[in-house]
Amino acid sequence: MRLAIEHLAQFRGGIAFCVDLDPRWVIKCIKRGEIQEANLYKQHCIDQALTILRSNDNIQCMFTTPKLLEALCEKIDLAHYGIKGIFCGGTELTPQFHRFVREELAPGVDFVPTYGNTLMGLATHKPFDPKDNYEIIYHSPQPRAVVEIVNFDDATKKVEYGQQGRVMLTTLTKETFIPRFLERDQAIRRPPCEPYPWDGAGNVQHYSGFASTVVEGVY
Repeated sequence: MRLAIEHLAQFRGGIAFCVDLDPRWVIKCIKRGEIQEANLYKQHCIDQALTILRSNDNIQCMFTTPKLLEALCEKIDLAHYGIKGIFCGGTELTPQFHRFVREELAPGVDFVPTYGNTLMGLATHKPFDPKDNYEIIYHSPQPRAVVEIVNFDDATKKVEYGQQGRVMLTTLTKETFIPRFLERDQAIRRPPCEPYPWDGAGNVQHYSGFASTVVEGVY
């Protein structure tokens, strides 16, 4: 993610400012029940972001997570500090939070949900349409990565549009080919749209078939 952000900044003639996060440490704190320490670490990350924003008046875009975005917006008005666009991702990103950002946290700022990992790269969100009821719908970065929503019990079969299934990823780059990799996520199969003429994945969540719940730290 850091390399992708730096590349995008340089491609657009800018520079990237990064705040180091250690979500594994936060997960350990939460599992031990040390909620106060986890919150202190979150505040530490927010303080670093505030220092960067207050000392640079030419930052226009930010990548963050739902929890950190909400904590940051409790401190400052992002639009006042020149932010014009927000990339935000993670399975904690729900339709409710999507609407909350657009109407309460950062009205007037372009909000772009993102989803991805090392194998996929970064998936883009279907252009905002109120008819989608703020559902988060991602489209994979084809041809590098192809996402299919398959039957929970039979990965050889796709589910119908509007049905939920397991996310299956096929990655093909110059360096590697990894076919039909079952992700740890589940999603609703959504139809193609005008900018992305291939299937989308809506309402992405952790796969419910896992025995234990995944703890998501600062995400």
